[in-house]
Amino acid sequence: MPNAFAKIGASLILAVLPLFLLAQTPQELFELGTRAYRQSDYKSAAAYFEESAQKGFGAAAYHNAANSYAKMSQNGLAMLNYERARYLKPRSPETVANISALSKVSGTPEKKRSFADVFFGELSNFEWAMLAISSFWIGIIISSTCVIFRKKGNFAKISLLLSSLAFIISIAGTIYWSDMRNTAISVSQDGVLKLSPAKNAPAIAPFPEGRRGIIKERRGDYLRLQTPDKKIGWASLENVKPLR
Repeated sequence: MPNAFAKIGASLILAVLPLFLLAQTPQELFELGTRAYRQSDYKSAAAYFEESAQKGFGAAAYHNAANSYAKMSQNGLAMLNYERARYLKPRSPETVANISALSKVSGTPEKKRSFADVFFGELSNFEWAMLAISSFWIGIIISSTCVIFRKKGNFAKISLLLSSLAFIISIAGTIYWSDMRNTAISVSQDGVLKLSPAKNAPAIAPFPEGRRGIIKERRGDYLRLQTPDKKIGWASLENVKPLR
């Protein structure tokens, strides 16, 4: 009986081992994408870069996937991946510039940047979250130290005030990025917003390729979206892709 289990175990290992050996790392996928891009095989390049990004390579892979889609004039998928890159690395001037240029080409201009866009967009959602955690624990440590050593000097008060302020601002930063997390982008040239989540529902507004919308609700294969000009309607997941 033990020999039977051993044989079964060995068979399973031999069956699974090739999958591990053939599995490609994010770096390998990125390099394959780079090679395909240089050979003008933009379809393969986009697929490699997106898989690399999804496996953890990050903003650079999404940015290069967007470049590949732009080369194929697939502006919706290009915008989607540029925005994914910006979500992870908002301070990349090249990504920001490409988004602006693509918005003009596709006829979907960006909204005017507010103070909140400039200020909270300086750090990524992950960085704001890390700042919130750090400032929270710094405040806890300062408060505990004051209680233990019975010290309430100006330095402790100022430090506690600053850590509290940093915590509040960083929480606001994560809230700011929540809209980005809930964004969907049209990838169809004939995209429309519909009155209801049904295939034969009447269209109420155009939703052209590259257009952004905030996801308000999901029902089956449809998303209820709100556009920057406050129009609300339903779009099929065949025509729009969520950012996250």
